[in-house]
Amino acid sequence: MSIPSRMTISEFDINPLISKRKEYLEKMEAYIEEKIEKMPEGNISAYKGHNSNSFRYYMRKTGKEKHGEYLGKSNSKLRDELAQKKYYEILLKQIKKEHSKLVKIQAIGIEDSIMNTFCGLNAGIKRLIKPVNVDDKTFEEIWMKESYAGHRFEEYDKTEFYSEKGERMRSKSEVLIANSLLHYGIPYKYECPIKLANGNIRYPDFTILNSKTRDIKYWEHLGKMGDIDYVSYNLKKIAEYEKNGIILGDNLILTVESTSMPLSTKDIDRTIEHVLLKKSNSIYS
Repeated sequence: MSIPSRMTISEFDINPLISKRKEYLEKMEAYIEEKIEKMPEGNISAYKGHNSNSFRYYMRKTGKEKHGEYLGKSNSKLRDELAQKKYYEILLKQIKKEHSKLVKIQAIGIEDSIMNTFCGLNAGIKRLIKPVNVDDKTFEEIWMKESYAGHRFEEYDKTEFYSEKGERMRSKSEVLIANSLLHYGIPYKYECPIKLANGNIRYPDFTILNSKTRDIKYWEHLGKMGDIDYVSYNLKKIAEYEKNGIILGDNLILTVESTSMPLSTKDIDRTIEHVLLKKSNSIYS
């Protein structure tokens, strides 16, 4: 079962909203209950560690233990699952509470109790879970804070190109693209790894988030179109992408340049406005 898409209050008048919201909550309740059934037994607690940025996690199977069993790195999978379960259980209570209000025709605060479930959690628990229903800004912040290991620079690579965010990049053109995305307010990650179906790891130049639709697009810039071997390699990579559902013209953006035809900021802005912002109907505004 897939999670139902989020609904916003502004899309409806108050009367139709009540019935639509009830239907949405019922689907959410079924989704969460199905998830909880598959979770391990026990409850998790988080306590501050020796420094302000660390936490210690414990599992209790009954309410009698003072702290319970310590969950260290060797138990990280169990720890994360119990944290997710705790979030689901709290979220389920909020869903049932809101549904009960709607049954009584009490439509006040319809959206906020669900949205704020994640924001009100213990900071240690919050860092371990993947929320299923948050506002666009919070979703974007969570996505941007997710850690990843980018494509490493070889020791012999002495290039020193940096974006306005301080990210080291491989070319001046990539810096131009990154800075333009930043200026347009479009969230991106540089060389964030993706695993393909054949097990290969690829590092698209830019992974771009639409925080309203939660859709992801990838942007590859090919800067050596005069190099036959380089072109051949990247054509194979694009073909590999397409076998994995990353399709040029859909969720894959491609820009190119050569020594005789360099990429300009106008080229970049035009691509952003027509492909990402849809020009007159901006999805990021």
